[in-house]
Order: sequence, then C-alpha cells, then structure tokens
Amino acid sequence: MATYVDVANVVNRIRALLPNIGNIYFVDTDAGVDAAGRGTYALPLKTIDYAIANYVTAYNGDAVICWGSAGGSFDENANVDGVRVSKASTTVVAVGMPQIDNTNAGGTSIFYVTAQGCRIWGFYIYSSTTIIGIHCDSSYNLLGNAEFANIFEHCSRDIQLDAPLNIGEGNGHINSTCAYYLTKGQNRIRRNYMRGTGFGGTVGVNMIGSNENYVHDNDITLYGIGIQAAGGVTQCTGTRNAINCTIPIADLNAHGLNNWSGNQIVPVQTTTDFSYLVAGGEQTVFTYGAFDFLERRFVGSFDVGAFTVGKVITVRIYEQIGVAGWQLIETKPLITVGTDPNPHFDYTSFVTNRVTMQVNIVEAGNTPVPRKIAAVVIE
Repeated sequence: MATYVDVANVVNRIRALLPNIGNIYFVDTDAGVDAAGRGTYALPLKTIDYAIANYVTAYNGDAVICWGSAGGSFDENANVDGVRVSKASTTVVAVGMPQIDNTNAGGTSIFYVTAQGCRIWGFYIYSSTTIIGIHCDSSYNLLGNAEFANIFEHCSRDIQLDAPLNIGEGNGHINSTCAYYLTKGQNRIRRNYMRGTGFGGTVGVNMIGSNENYVHDNDITLYGIGIQAAGGVTQCTGTRNAINCTIPIADLNAHGLNNWSGNQIVPVQTTTDFSYLVAGGEQTVFTYGAFDFLERRFVGSFDVGAFTVGKVITVRIYEQIGVAGWQLIETKPLITVGTDPNPHFDYTSFVTNRVTMQVNIVEAGNTPVPRKIAAVVIE
C-alpha cells in the first residue's frame, strides 16, 4: 500500500528548524532509483548513502529527506559502516520513522558520521545483527531532537561518540545494552528516554576517557549501571536525571571530581550503623562488604554532653579509594562545646565502601571520653 508524503509540509517543518537549508534531495527506499538526474520528490533516489556520496555538497546545508512509499524499510548495506555521513552540514531526516538497518556481513554500524555539523533525525534504527546504531567520529553533530527523535533497538551501542562537542537529544532507547558510549568529552546527552534490558553489564551512559560531559534531564531505567564514569573521567555533570537502575551512578574517581547532584534516584535503601569514636583516634563509621558504586549519603550526629566546654570538635572524613587507599576527603570543624548545639554532618559519596572519621578532641590530662556517633547511611 502506497504511503502519501505531504512533501510541502515536511519541507516547511525542516525549513523552520534549519533556516539556512541548502539543496533538498529525496530518497524513497521502495520506489527510488540510484542514478544520475534524480533526487527530486517525483524521481527519488533509493539509498541515503548514494544520495550523500553523489548529490550532497559539503558545507552547503543540504538535506536528505527519506521515507518508504510502500511502507518499506531501509537496508543501507553497501558499506560495512552503513550510511557514510561524510559531507559537513548535512541533515538526514526521515518521514514517518522508517526502519533502517545494515545487513552487510561485516557490518559495524548503521550510520557512520565523519563530517561535522550534521544531523540524523527521525529513524527507527534497528540492528538485526547487533551493531552500533550511530557511530560518530566528528564534532558539532546533533543526533536526534524533540521534533524528529530517533528510536534505537537491538544495537550493541546505540550511539558511540568518538569525538567531542556533540549532542544526543530526545531519542528513545529500547531494550538497550548501552545507550551512549563516550570516548571523548564535552558532549551533551539530554532529554532522552533510555530503557535497558534489565540485565547486568548494561550501561545507560558509559563515559570512557571523556571529560567535561553534561548529562541532564534523561529518564534512565533498567540498566545494570545508569551512568558510569571510568577512572580518569572528570569534570562531568549529571543532573535532573531520573535513574532507576541496579547501580544508579558508578564513579571510579575521587570525590568532588565530578558533579552528580540533583538526580532523582530510586530505589532508596537505608542502613543504620553506630560506632564509638575515641578522642584523638580514628574509628570506622560505616563499612559495606564489597565495592559497589552506590551513592551513599552519610548523615551523622554527636553526643558531646561530657566533653569540656570550649573544646572544638573537628571531624576528618576519609574514604578508601581503589589503589590510592585511604584519602582525606573533608575536614569539618563542627562545634565549640558549650557554645553550639550538638554537631551534625552531611556527606555524599559514590566511590567508597568504607568511611572512617577522626574526631580531634583532647580532654584534660589527655583522657579520652568515648561518645557515640549515630550515622544514617542512605544508599
């Protein structure tokens, strides 16, 4: 059954989004033919890769409008890496969200973006052989948007960014193993719906050697890990994300090198642990058996009733961080006894399975006065 495309309305929508649009070429996977003298709505081309390689001009702002007039799907299998988006400032936009795949026997990806300033919008990107959906090896590209979102399913990695300064926006990731895999920094991942398979080993946003990324306003659910920052990945921010994963955020870096505040994380479990801190000594406040990357918020208070008036209590917070061992994270002067109320502290960490605190108090005659610390740990 033929599918009618209101080409005038589609072009108007695209022109509104891209006011400096160049030439427009049309691709119909069902009725098109890859040949010279084509590319109009009446005489469409058949494959996107052919249109880009033979018709599009780099840096001209050209657009390739794609659909299946008989409801068919695209199989861009001429190359192992699929559609080669190799002309800068090219927009590839689909009408009616047609399915696109690459069944090449040695296939590695469905789209391979090697030029800057390009856009890929509006496709149902389904990998029958479990390969990368969009592999981006250049900068300043917009992969998806609110008007023309992409849907990904059954890819090994939905979007792999091997270059900085790209945007992944408004996409849907279904039964996903890894929605975003970032090897370079300064990328923005925003307003996406990411739904994993529910199995371990899956990651919503996986940052490998990529600093200064901004991950915000995403729904990330059913992954083994929601957001992961590998060792050495710093200055990243993840905020306003709704995360419901086995491990919400796994940060393998020291506290304070990344910012993960302001996320809605479920589920929340509460553990209570009580320890006695001896004056001048160092005692473990909380220990969790295995390193598991869960966010933990330590909220504690002290009973200082028996300490000498005028003594200042200082709490030093240490974390056990990988091969670095014990690291001093914070020093908190909490109270002057007899002047302030009983002290409280509040501390959040993703990178430890053990917290130790040292209370700096010396009584008359160097006599230790044990006092209880109550620590509530929210993870």
